[in-house]
Amino acid sequence: FFSSMAPLCDAGKMPTAMRMGGFQWFHPQEPCVVFFATNVFVVDTNARLAGAIALTLLMGAMTGICVYLRSRVRTTVASRTLASTLSASLFGIQVTTGYLLMLLVMTYQLELFIAVVVAVVLGFVIAEVAWLPAVDCCTTTSHNTHENGDVLDSLLVRESH
Repeated sequence: FFSSMAPLCDAGKMPTAMRMGGFQWFHPQEPCVVFFATNVFVVDTNARLAGAIALTLLMGAMTGICVYLRSRVRTTVASRTLASTLSASLFGIQVTTGYLLMLLVMTYQLELFIAVVVAVVLGFVIAEVAWLPAVDCCTTTSHNTHENGDVLDSLLVRESH
C-alpha cells in the first residue's frame, strides 16, 4: 500500500480537488489529489498520503470529542451563559470538522474516503466510550438501568447526570 517504489500519482499533471469520473484508487497515470489547499498540501507521495490519512483520523476523532465535551459542558458548567457559549463553540468546531471531512469524501479518492469513514467511526467510538455509563453484567440497580429495569434500555437512552 505505501510502497516507495511505485509513484502514487502523476505529479506532472495539475492536481485535482474532485475526480469527475467517480471513486478511484491512486494511480501513477492520474493527477494527484489536493488535500484542502493546492499550494499547501497536495497528496503526491506515500508520506503525504500517510499524513493525509493521519490528519483525517484526527479530524474524525475531534468530531466525537466535541460531541462528548458538549454533553459534559451542559451537565457540569454552572453558568448557563458560559455553558451555552462553550457548547456553541464546540458545536462550531464539530460542524466545521464535519464539513471538512465531507470535502475529503468529495475528492472521490478511495483511500481518503475510507479514512473518513474510519475517522467518523473512531470519533463515534470515542464519544460513546467516554459517555456511556458502565454497566455491570450481573447487577441491576437504578444507576445502570432505565425505569423499567432493562439494561439494554439504559445503553440506548442517555442519562442526564
